[in-house]
Amino acid sequence: MNKPLDRTAKIAKLSPGRLAVVATVLVVAVSPMVEALSAQPTGSASVQTAPPQRKNPTGASNTSKLKYLLIGAGSGALLATAYYGISNGGKTASSCGPLNCALPYLSITGGLIGLFSAKDIAATRRAEAPRVGATLTFNTVEVQLISTPLSLAVRDSLIAVVTDSGAQIVSATAKPLALRRRGIGLSDLRQVALRPSGAQLLIGTGVALWEGSTGAGQLSRAYDGPIDALATDDVGVLGASGSTVFYRRGSGTAAATDSMRADASVSAAAFDKTSNHFWVASDSSLMEIDATAGALKVLRKVPLPAKALSIAVSSDWIAVAMGSDGVAAWRRDGMSSTIVTPVRIREEPRFAFDAAFVGSDLYVAGGVDGLFRLSLAPVPHVVGSSRQIRYATSLRAENGVLWVGDR
Repeated sequence: MNKPLDRTAKIAKLSPGRLAVVATVLVVAVSPMVEALSAQPTGSASVQTAPPQRKNPTGASNTSKLKYLLIGAGSGALLATAYYGISNGGKTASSCGPLNCALPYLSITGGLIGLFSAKDIAATRRAEAPRVGATLTFNTVEVQLISTPLSLAVRDSLIAVVTDSGAQIVSATAKPLALRRRGIGLSDLRQVALRPSGAQLLIGTGVALWEGSTGAGQLSRAYDGPIDALATDDVGVLGASGSTVFYRRGSGTAAATDSMRADASVSAAAFDKTSNHFWVASDSSLMEIDATAGALKVLRKVPLPAKALSIAVSSDWIAVAMGSDGVAAWRRDGMSSTIVTPVRIREEPRFAFDAAFVGSDLYVAGGVDGLFRLSLAPVPHVVGSSRQIRYATSLRAENGVLWVGDR
């Protein structure tokens, strides 16, 4: 294996029960066990139907102001006392005497500095505190990447991270290492996927779908057209180019491709291990697609309240992240009815880039707001968030581990 790249971008991995965080530009791997994730790391996370209210949300408390004012004034008085001692009781002092000039000047100056320090500390704490739920804190480890992570895929012991400089292959181990780069020279990289058969790597760009090995060798052109969504099962790969959805079995010249037209441009896709079907989101609807029997078949279709940026599935829920429109989720057993109403969480994060389930908890990448943990039952609510991930934009969950892309 190659040595880890020592660059700006990083990928981080968490140990069981903890969350991994990344630095300036990186991907974070949360490697929590489901049982550990269900327990709250810090604070209380009981079911809440409304955001908790913080006292004095607009500034520092009067007690804090008074404390820092007195600390500043006391510091100034100590300096004046020191000046008094150094000047031999004022006998060798300048025209500004230690008691009639230095003492009041330094005390007032110190008090003002303490007052402004109290306001600055309160503003910092207020900015870092979650508006909803508890503050979540995790221990993390990191591994360097070559550039900003745009999309990622996890399969068994490997992670593929798409950046603007190609795809970085990383070991998904207790101490993740950057191994090798693939797809160097490709431009407008958008999507990445891994297939178990032959350790196959798939990269979607603005002009085509490319396939090849995660190891050495050249990548070959597999499908022409911009790739807007990508997901894989154990047999093939499902992709979307505009409003065209295609499913490709096999690889190389022996591959067979089926396709269909969606009602609008497709923006996200995910494979559902529970049903062995795919979920595909267009600008206006969420569709369940069966690709197991030749031609693609739409099994069900529900309207979307907004454009989906990503799809997350669990044994009980189907959820979509919709940017500034928050998160919508449907109970799997309730989607068979004629009228399907989703569960909505709008208050946090302010922008939902991506979502992924770890156990029954839904994690959401909230960009500058960090990583959020949501609970959908019995009452949908935000459990808490972590600002350790400075700009979380992409998530993938595999085997109880959550990998988070941090720009």
